[in-house]
Amino acid sequence: MAKSLDLDKRSVGPWAHFEMYLMKPENEHVGWISWINKQMFKLKKNPLADHPMSRYIYVAHEDICNKLPEQGLIRIVDGKEHKEVKHLHGNLGEYAFYYIVEGFEELNQTILPKPYLTKDEFLSRVTQTWRRADDHPLFQKELAYNMLSCQKDFFGTGGVGVETFAPFGGRKTLNYLISSVNSMLPNNFKRKNNNFEFEFIKKNGDVTSFLKRRNNPKTSELSYNNVGSLDKGKIRDIPVQIPLIFPEDAISDKYTSSLKGIDVDILDYQLTALAIKPTILPKDIEKFSDLAMKTSEYIGKNYSEDSLLLDSFSHLRIASTICRLNLKNTLTDSILSSAKNDIYEMFKQYADTYQDSLISGGNRFNIPMDPMASHRRLSTTANKTYKNVLDVYRLNKEMGYDWISTSELNTNYPSLMLMEALQELNNNNLIIQRKNFSEVLIVNYQED
Repeated sequence: MAKSLDLDKRSVGPWAHFEMYLMKPENEHVGWISWINKQMFKLKKNPLADHPMSRYIYVAHEDICNKLPEQGLIRIVDGKEHKEVKHLHGNLGEYAFYYIVEGFEELNQTILPKPYLTKDEFLSRVTQTWRRADDHPLFQKELAYNMLSCQKDFFGTGGVGVETFAPFGGRKTLNYLISSVNSMLPNNFKRKNNNFEFEFIKKNGDVTSFLKRRNNPKTSELSYNNVGSLDKGKIRDIPVQIPLIFPEDAISDKYTSSLKGIDVDILDYQLTALAIKPTILPKDIEKFSDLAMKTSEYIGKNYSEDSLLLDSFSHLRIASTICRLNLKNTLTDSILSSAKNDIYEMFKQYADTYQDSLISGGNRFNIPMDPMASHRRLSTTANKTYKNVLDVYRLNKEMGYDWISTSELNTNYPSLMLMEALQELNNNNLIIQRKNFSEVLIVNYQED
């Protein structure tokens, strides 16, 4: 069992089941698109890693390129190989292998082999170093949701935010959590990258770097766990979807050591789940309105229908990660029911713990009890961009349009700066986006 693992430096594994399947000779032309330029791409056997990758550089006519998905899983069904000599040394040579694409088909990721573990086995394995964790399925799910993240979508940068509370065990328990989770993650996920990052927020300074990465348009998914005692102002800068509270009997005075190295079966399940991009639609927000009111009533807060316990996008993030846990790419009725039940139980447990005063340090209670966008601090660039978006919104509304083309904005900002500002607004639930921010829609806004 390797103590650490870099996904891009594997030569003989360990591989996920779906990676081994895609590396078979008959699947040579199957993989996730990785664009080189507007007409050339390679095929990755894992969307989260640059290795393994097809040996071919695929070249397609503009008509075909316009039909290809931006990041999807495809199979090349028609084409021809072209070999180009790069260097020739006597009878030996170095060649570049090209493949002229004449036809392709998009594939559903559900055709790929399932991981070795079942869902219940995965949940048990993730918490195997905690005492009696199998008696606390909600605790197991909360840890798993944090690790399985959610995809980048219309609601913002992907990822699931957790804040951990340790009413028993204190800092020692939090330190053990950090060690336990880190031992299960490949090195790629613990450093800056554009695919999936996992971070523990331990101090105020971590918040600044976290926000910079989260608002970077290149960042795809960033899951995080707040285990620090932060200033109240910093706490409000971190959106939290899940409160994680340690069960008393899961904590020991003398912990067993963390995993000795990467658990191949956990890695297999996590990679398979992270490769799934569930289909979540803006209209799915409406499916959670009853849950928000039910949870608010339990906690005893005086919320109206327009001021929910959690912003609706948080519900969609949790629904998305539950899809991944179940290895499904659509929000089915059964997954929706499971998501609602889990969210309700998580916040019911949080409210009970708060009510019983089992956790000290009131500043650590930062679960957003108001719509997130109502108290978020924006950068100067994002503020000015938002004002410009509102101006265009009011004008378009008179003509009956809802979605705003970002080409209509008049910010005079360079394109990268404008993208960063729009990403920040998106992450703060002030806008949703489609077609890679070519269009945006105002949310959580009412005229005075």
